[in-house]
Amino acid sequence: MAHVSFSGRVTRLYPDRGGAYIQLDEGTYYYLLLNHENYDAIFSMAMFAAINGVSFTIRITGGKSASGHDLVEYATMNFPLPK
Repeated sequence: MAHVSFSGRVTRLYPDRGGAYIQLDEGTYYYLLLNHENYDAIFSMAMFAAINGVSFTIRITGGKSASGHDLVEYATMNFPLPK
């Protein structure tokens, strides 16, 4: 599978024992594994994006979590330019 990205507003963060679910406003949950080398940074970015309404982009690996959700490879945020 080719690497695919999804963008939108973060509408829900749901941590569990194995990682965290990140939901974008299009309704899909993506799963960030707790053992991901950038877990803390990506989760912090997702929380910042949710609080501030900033667009958040998730790139998936093509793999699936145990619950069948796409796994997060990395994430980016774009900040609005000053006016």
